Amino acid sequence: KWGSGTGTNLSSLRGDPAWKPLLARMDALHAAQDARWGDAAFATPYAEDISDAEKLAGLSELWAQAKYGFANFWHVPDLNWDQAYREYIPKVLATKSTAEYYLVLVRFYALLEDGHTNVHFPGQIFGQYGRLPLQTRLIDGRVLVIGSRNPAADLQGIRPGDEIVSIDGVAVRRWAEQNVAPYVSASSPQDRIEKIYNNNLFAATIGTQFTLITQTPSGVQSKHLFTVVKFAPSQRPKFELKMLPDKIAYVALNEFGDDMDVKEWNSHWPEIAKARALILDLRENGGGDASVGSRILSTLINNPTPEARSQATRWIANYRAWNQGELPFQQPLGSIVPDPKRHFSGPVVWLTSPRTYSAAEDTTVVFAQSQRGKIVGEPTGGSTGQPLFFKLPGGGSARVCTRYESFADGRTFIGVGIQPDIPVHATRADIVVGRDSVLAKAVQMLQTAP
Repeated sequence: KWGSGTGTNLSSLRGDPAWKPLLARMDALHAAQDARWGDAAFATPYAEDISDAEKLAGLSELWAQAKYGFANFWHVPDLNWDQAYREYIPKVLATKSTAEYYLVLVRFYALLEDGHTNVHFPGQIFGQYGRLPLQTRLIDGRVLVIGSRNPAADLQGIRPGDEIVSIDGVAVRRWAEQNVAPYVSASSPQDRIEKIYNNNLFAATIGTQFTLITQTPSGVQSKHLFTVVKFAPSQRPKFELKMLPDKIAYVALNEFGDDMDVKEWNSHWPEIAKARALILDLRENGGGDASVGSRILSTLINNPTPEARSQATRWIANYRAWNQGELPFQQPLGSIVPDPKRHFSGPVVWLTSPRTYSAAEDTTVVFAQSQRGKIVGEPTGGSTGQPLFFKLPGGGSARVCTRYESFADGRTFIGVGIQPDIPVHATRADIVVGRDSVLAKAVQMLQTAP
């Protein structure tokens, strides 16, 4: 609230007789705007099968939030959003449960093909979902097992590099396109592939069974029956540091969810600063707060460097009445300046993958623009922006991307990803022997660097 702040910026005005009435008016304005633009009317509680009125209201809220706020309709030029809304009305009304209803909503928002625009299940439904322990990835046209999501799980003799040939008697890629792809909200081809074959291939209600046919690299096939279990929490730390030969420091920044990366970076700075060269690995960084990455970058860059350029859509009803379309709103271009206390001057290599996402992509843009080093690996996911969160009937929620971002010079990476300077991707042979070919390339480059 306007009147509840305890800051000192306006302390000199608080003794003025007009101060409290002004705050009261501002609080009233804020309350009125919240009542008009808030989502309280849609935040109905969970039920096994919410009413038809709630189902229609939820679909309408999704449609309206995207129609007036979505930043990337340019990316889906053939999508008629109003027509899609009309077509989904009978689909949501035909659902027989809240769980079935939410699956329809997920498919509706997937039409927008944006990784920051999606629907989230109510907790009661999400809690019923799990996955198999197999971690998979599409590599060179094959769906390969690359490891386990749970180190304690029994993989029934399946090893990294084994191929999944079929699921429930259907060729694996055909099965995935039929049963997973329609529910995926993705911004780029590589983002879509990652979400289909890595994130969601075996996401299903707990207790669901899958019959798999797998094949070893030598061609030996075997049959397996797996049961979906509860999601296992990630074992990956947020920050990893290790010293490699030739005084190369390797730092994995696996998320920007909070200040932990910055705190770890600062606490390990004496060790990092002694390194001859540096590898920063953002291949598993799904994003968070871009300011976290900016503070780390400030210790690497040599000169002030522009951030990503941001643009939103300004929709003015009066202009629409004059038969004018939306207006682009260009936000001021920010920049990152070098840290005056810490500076790493050695060569730097930056690692990316399709799982480099959101705030991690914002940070990668700045690194690329700084010309501070080479990017090695695969294109990033091609999805970032400011999502607007809102509630839905039955206890769920959703978000819609409200901001388009690009390089400072206008080059787009939304929908295509940030391209590496040195493309490298894992092969089946790499998976079989546990070789990290991307990291190996980075080390090779730095070993020959002055």
